[in-house]
Amino acid sequence: DKDNLEVTFKKINDNFVELDGRFNDLDPLVKRRYFDDLQGFGAGSAVNSIFFGSGTLEFEGNVFVFRSGAGATWARTPAEVGRGGIIRGGTGTTSEGLNLIQFRSIWLGTEDFVSQTAVRIQNLSDATNRFLVAFVNGNGTIDSMRFYYSDNTNSGKWQCQTYASSVSTLVDSGVSVSANTWYDLKLCRIGMVCYFYINNVLVATISTNIPSGIESFCGTSIVKIAGTTSRTCDFDYLKFFDL
Repeated sequence: DKDNLEVTFKKINDNFVELDGRFNDLDPLVKRRYFDDLQGFGAGSAVNSIFFGSGTLEFEGNVFVFRSGAGATWARTPAEVGRGGIIRGGTGTTSEGLNLIQFRSIWLGTEDFVSQTAVRIQNLSDATNRFLVAFVNGNGTIDSMRFYYSDNTNSGKWQCQTYASSVSTLVDSGVSVSANTWYDLKLCRIGMVCYFYINNVLVATISTNIPSGIESFCGTSIVKIAGTTSRTCDFDYLKFFDL
């Protein structure tokens, strides 16, 4: 009933606060934990960058970034209060432009976990220059849970979605996307129920088509769909940990 749900949600939020406080103390042999604030990103050689080289695939520990399409770019942006490692991905001038940041493969199984990121879109998607911004934990549109945004999807609001064996469930977050606005996105699976948070507010709960037992990536991206004008998105951090 409603009272029990409110108690459950409060316990979940309390666990988030407690786990965030103990995050760096977790034993990596007992719990998996990955965090990158993207502070080391830069262009050039290994001397001044942990992502370096002239190719499209660049590594740093458990994280890699990828770019494709003519003129696709990565660039640092100045740090802001509470956001020390911001990088900006530009899709370039083709309709196939892509910028992606993700952890390498993570085996999810049926364990409870949380994954988080933060994104800021400079210019909203439109019919002339359409793109998709997504934060995904899982295997694409086969077995996954994700937030995604485009102007022609869900009236320009964040969409919440789960996939299990390519069958999906969609729930409207109710949150419209605005330009030049930070969105902290959190995906959480507890007891094979998926919870979706935006700026630490629960916006959706999905209990059907929940992915399990999959080899996953946890990543965030901007992908061009139409148009020849570059569109950009800022990425702040990536976090994944078991509960």
